[in-house]
Amino acid sequence: MHVVVLGTSHQAASVDVREKLSFSERQVIPALGRLLAQPGILEAAILSTCNRTELYAVAEDVESARETLGRFWQAEKHVPNDFLGTYAYYYSQEDALRHLHRVTAGLDSLIVGEGQILAQVKAALSISQQCDAAGQYLEMLFQQAIKAGKQVRTETNIGRGSVSVSSAAVEVACKQLGDLRDRIVLIYGAGKMSSHTIKALFQRGARHVYIVNRTLERAQEAASRLGGEAISLEAGRMLHAVADVIICCTSAPHYLIGPDNYPRVPGKRQRLLIDIAVPRNIDPRLAEMPGVHVIDLDGLEAVARSNRQERESQIIDAEVMIDKNLADFMSRLASFQTVPTIQAFTGNLEEMASDELEDFLDRHAGLLERDPRAALERFKQLLVARLMHPPIVRLKTLDHDEQVGHAAALARLFDLEVEDATQRYLRKRLPQREKALQAGEALRE
Repeated sequence: MHVVVLGTSHQAASVDVREKLSFSERQVIPALGRLLAQPGILEAAILSTCNRTELYAVAEDVESARETLGRFWQAEKHVPNDFLGTYAYYYSQEDALRHLHRVTAGLDSLIVGEGQILAQVKAALSISQQCDAAGQYLEMLFQQAIKAGKQVRTETNIGRGSVSVSSAAVEVACKQLGDLRDRIVLIYGAGKMSSHTIKALFQRGARHVYIVNRTLERAQEAASRLGGEAISLEAGRMLHAVADVIICCTSAPHYLIGPDNYPRVPGKRQRLLIDIAVPRNIDPRLAEMPGVHVIDLDGLEAVARSNRQERESQIIDAEVMIDKNLADFMSRLASFQTVPTIQAFTGNLEEMASDELEDFLDRHAGLLERDPRAALERFKQLLVARLMHPPIVRLKTLDHDEQVGHAAALARLFDLEVEDATQRYLRKRLPQREKALQAGEALRE
């Protein structure tokens, strides 16, 4: 079995490419079912966030898995043949595991150290488990990466302060517009990312925050929990003309704000539209309007660079921690791979022992009654001979180098104190050699 990942992220593709390749929450479960139906794919999970979409799989073969995952993704998203070749990366085995560890620890995030990715990786595993797409092997790999991600955040300062896409969006708003206290801010969405955004806004002094959601009840729940005022979609559209900042972070698969519902306003007032959703919620053509600035995830790059520079020492510490975790885990993974061999070996020995016992009882029942100890000694000899015969016969059929390698492996596995073959020969030859020497001396006399 081999673990592989085919994916794209903010490091490999722009937001307009990423939105073409992303999976919505509703699409993941049926997509996993179709992915498992692909030849050679044994287990699978899909991680799709605003900054990355990655297909993780346990596959029978590394090279064919790359082609299989690529065909699947291309068919699911109706992209050209060379699309993934341009924008996707592929890792296998230890490289795939290291990548998952770095993702979970927040090292591969747009905003280094962000905490939301840890929950997103957990959610990806949970969804895969719910539809039985993840088995014991993939679960073990994800749980190890999640454990390492938690350790990095606990034992380093990489997650200190405000480290999220939401906080970066609010930081950009402050840099563009200054003090937010008297600004009207409109938030589209009432999910986790919206919640982080609302918290960040209040931390930066915002007082006039309005929350819009497809269902008013969810907006009201978010407002009661976090602050702000919940309003209907219709009221939100009415606020488009006066809102200084609009931040969109919904799971809608289409534009929520475009030229048809975003009015032009007279004067030189600056308006800021920040889109941190994938697929995007704000039509980028609105940037052509006077006084309107549209910023999507790619536009947060300056904040991301600054964040990375501030955390350089923590990144190094986290990388060292991940390498150590990964080395320990690869040893355990090797043990996991040998389980079928150990089980087969144990079963084979039990079967031979049972056969030998039945045969012994049939042929030596009288001896067992007369002299139990002698019978057990005889059974021991027969059992050892039965167990040792097949491997000895096979060992003798191998060439010299294979025999030496297998013999050394046996010595290591069973912790044998094995005498050197040359020394053993000389020891056994010594009596004859002494006799020959004595005979030679006698003849000289």
